[in-house]
Amino acid sequence: MKLSFCITCWTKDFKFLKRIVPLLEAQTIAPDEFVLSASSLTDLQLLDIPAHINGVPLRVVNSAYPLYAGGARNQGGKFASCDLVTFCDIDDLIHPQKIEVTREAFSRNPTADAFVHNYSKGNVEKFPLIKTFKFYKITDHRSIYLKPPAHGFSEVHHGHLTLRRSILNAAQYDPQLRRGQDSEFCFKLLQSKYEIFYSNERLVSYIPSKISQHIEFNES
Repeated sequence: MKLSFCITCWTKDFKFLKRIVPLLEAQTIAPDEFVLSASSLTDLQLLDIPAHINGVPLRVVNSAYPLYAGGARNQGGKFASCDLVTFCDIDDLIHPQKIEVTREAFSRNPTADAFVHNYSKGNVEKFPLIKTFKFYKITDHRSIYLKPPAHGFSEVHHGHLTLRRSILNAAQYDPQLRRGQDSEFCFKLLQSKYEIFYSNERLVSYIPSKISQHIEFNES
C-alpha cells in the first residue's frame, strides 16, 4: 500500500522544518509522498518549503485559520492521496526506520486499520538500529489510557499513529482538543471495533515545547 507521511505544523513551529527535513531524508525507506498540513503560515514561510524531499513530492495544505493538532490531522488526512497516512508533528525527532517499521506492520497484518508505536521524551543524539520487528494486536481499549501501560502498550502521543485514510471518512479527530487528541482518537477507533496493532519500538521522540525551543539545529 502507498503511504503518505503527514507533518502537522502551525506558524510558530515552522522553524523546526529545517530540523525535520534531514530526519526525513535519512529514512531507510521513503514514503510515496510527504504532506505538510499547516495553519496560519505566512507567504514567506510558504516560499521556504521545498517541493521535494529526496525526490519525493512535498505537498502543502495551509489553513488560513489556526488549527489544533486534531484539526491539522483531519486536514492532512483529507488532503493526502495514499492508502495509508502516518502523522508526526514538525518538532518531533524521528527514528530513521519509522517508515520501514510502519510499512512492515501493515504488510504482516493486512487486516490492520491502524498502527501505533512507542515513543521517548527528550533529545536523542542517535536512535538505535532495529533488527527485529514485533507487532501486537491491541485488544483492550483501556490500555490507551493506563499508566503504567498495560501489556507493554504506552499512551498514544502525537507522531505515533498511522491509519488507513478511508477511516477519516468515517471518524474524525476532535478538532477542539488541545491535548490527548491521539489517545482520544485511538480510543474511538477501538470502541468502533477497528483493528490497531502496536510496536514497542520508540520511533519518535516527543520533546515538550519548553525544551524543544532550546535544542540547537542548523538554520543555514
